[in-house]
Amino acid sequence: MRIATHSNPFYRPSKNKENEVEDFRKKYYVALEGEVTEHIYFKAFLKSLTNQSIIFLKQGSSNPKSILDELLKKMKLVEPFSIQRNEIVETILESFETSFAMIPKSEIQRITNSIVSKYHWDNKIEFDANEYSLIVREVCESIPLDSFPSENFVTHINQVLKERTEFDSKLDEIILIVDRDRKSFIEEQYDSVISDCMKYHVHLFVTNPCIEFWFLLHFSDCKGIEKQLLNNGINEKGQTFAYQQLKLVDSSYSKKHVDAQQYLRLYNTALKHSKRFPSDLGKLKNEIGTNIPELKSLVQKIKN
Repeated sequence: MRIATHSNPFYRPSKNKENEVEDFRKKYYVALEGEVTEHIYFKAFLKSLTNQSIIFLKQGSSNPKSILDELLKKMKLVEPFSIQRNEIVETILESFETSFAMIPKSEIQRITNSIVSKYHWDNKIEFDANEYSLIVREVCESIPLDSFPSENFVTHINQVLKERTEFDSKLDEIILIVDRDRKSFIEEQYDSVISDCMKYHVHLFVTNPCIEFWFLLHFSDCKGIEKQLLNNGINEKGQTFAYQQLKLVDSSYSKKHVDAQQYLRLYNTALKHSKRFPSDLGKLKNEIGTNIPELKSLVQKIKN
């Protein structure tokens, strides 16, 4: 049985069998396109649905077929797992933010990056337990607090990192979220992604043409602009039609910023508007639409 990895490094599981059941943990492994906006939104979206562990896997590509291939490798479904350097750094930062908020995040990040850089790791290198344990220990021993419980943190962070690499096919879920960008995601690749997701039990969520269309549905039913959205042409500034339309109703939106809480509040509006469009993966190959609402249904069904 997997026991919950608590954010408090001083937590000790209860010996009471009934309480132990409450500590049973499912993990959601999530891979998606984009570097900033999508991560901000889907992290908030999924956390609003479940208190289970959500692990966003860093990707080295923006092409859905390549993202899936990399995802399958990471999950040991086709070959051994590898973890990226920044995932170790993020795990350390999250642990300190939760329990030792008095230490500035910038200081923890400086210490961690300084120690990690000594090992000359690339973002794609594989690691073993000895390597990341050594880094975690050095970081904890470098914290500028006289009474800092370094051993507790070493144990806690190592356990978190270990669990990030332990995929349980009977318990955990793998989620892939991509855009149906016809310019970079050709038909043969689309068919291959659907086939491989079915084969390896990966939950696939697609928006055609792009994530900005899903965001736009929070404000508009998009009547009268369906063809322009599907074509999703680019203006002289390099902005897609969907992006331009979204900026008209959400001027604060950018590829590096999205007010996730605003979109969570407007979810029911987006759900209503999305019903005008296809959600079937077969139809999403060539038609405007999205099946993102099914992500909420999936998590709630599993949770219950």
